[in-house]
Amino acid sequence: MKNLFKTATGLSPSHYVAHERMEEAARLLAETDLAIAEIGEKVGYTKPGAFTEAFRRDRGCTPTQFRKQR
Repeated sequence: MKNLFKTATGLSPSHYVAHERMEEAARLLAETDLAIAEIGEKVGYTKPGAFTEAFRRDRGCTPTQFRKQR
């Protein structure tokens, strides 16, 4: 099943889920005034620091920096 998923999407299931979480986080950062910690919770992170680090790895900047750029 994992191989079929990767063939279809180009990503492993875990990378796909992580990517989709960051896409939603980026959308919320750009389109809402929700607190960053609240956005992190909405996309599945219980610790704000873990969300910030995951976002930085995916997008190359912190959620705060991303929001300021928009």
